[in-house]
Amino acid sequence: MATPELSYEEKLKLIRERILAHWTYKVGKDIAEDIAQETLVVLFTKYNKVRDLQDMIPLSYGIAANVHFTVVRKGRPAREIDWPENWEPLAQGPNPETLLVKKQAQTNLTDAIDALGRRCRELFLLKLQGYGYAEIATIMDAPVARIYVWDFRCRRDLKTLLGKAGRA
Repeated sequence: MATPELSYEEKLKLIRERILAHWTYKVGKDIAEDIAQETLVVLFTKYNKVRDLQDMIPLSYGIAANVHFTVVRKGRPAREIDWPENWEPLAQGPNPETLLVKKQAQTNLTDAIDALGRRCRELFLLKLQGYGYAEIATIMDAPVARIYVWDFRCRRDLKTLLGKAGRA
């Protein structure tokens, strides 16, 4: 009995899972997610005529290696990409378990920030608003060197409150 042919979306899902597993082992989950996403976008936009799974897999690994090289070379995640208009390979929606984990992490972070002092909360708010250290020093009426020290201490305290002290 012959196995049924996979749809293009199923092939993309399969490739995404393989790339994610491969790169998670090498570079960690966050960067692996970026690599997998950009690889799928490149496959979908530039190589959408390649439909044979035997051709798509080596091609996707080559693309992923180039994306990883870009991440390493630039020292930051790959560029943000606008999704193509008809991009919907994972149309079934977000995973409820993932949503629950994100909501719990958000609650934990909010509680930990609330437990910090007023100065730390103000510093984090200014950083989130995009201010640089020199601008924050002016706003908080303190020398820039002190802002660096406060930032270090606030991030350390936040990590401790989140239970991540000693981890990267």
